[in-house]
Amino acid sequence: MKIRKGFVSNSSSSSFLVAFPRNPKTLEELQKMVFGDDETFAHPYGDMDFYPDSYPAEHIASLIFKDIVKQIPNNKNIILSRMHNVLIDDIDWNDDIDWEEYAHNNKLEVLKFMEDHQGSFFYCFEYHDDSGEPEGCGCAMEHGDLFHRLPHLRSSNH
Repeated sequence: MKIRKGFVSNSSSSSFLVAFPRNPKTLEELQKMVFGDDETFAHPYGDMDFYPDSYPAEHIASLIFKDIVKQIPNNKNIILSRMHNVLIDDIDWNDDIDWEEYAHNNKLEVLKFMEDHQGSFFYCFEYHDDSGEPEGCGCAMEHGDLFHRLPHLRSSNH
């Protein structure tokens, strides 16, 4: 569990654990897995004046592929350290929260996901409002339904 001390910004980020059916070896293969035949990725807030409506799928796929080549797939220690708030949306903030139990249950949820998708290639990604070029791209990747075609978990790092 992360504990923040000192200055805390208002910026959000989200981590994603994605189960790929095979290890993507090329940008084209990854793009097909993530976007199918779609040529664009819609910005979830594209109706606002300061964000574009969409981005080329090839561009977003290239950002994801850059993150993949930096990783070793299926590294449970890395995965568990990054996916620490999978259950955060399930918390009733009116209750007393046992954070040790939460951390334990969160770990079990991540391990169950990996077991349920045994044979997959697991990679972690983290996106935030300021990541990626052009501006707004990271926001779209964090808040859009980027990995909807693939089994995945989202961890809110707000």
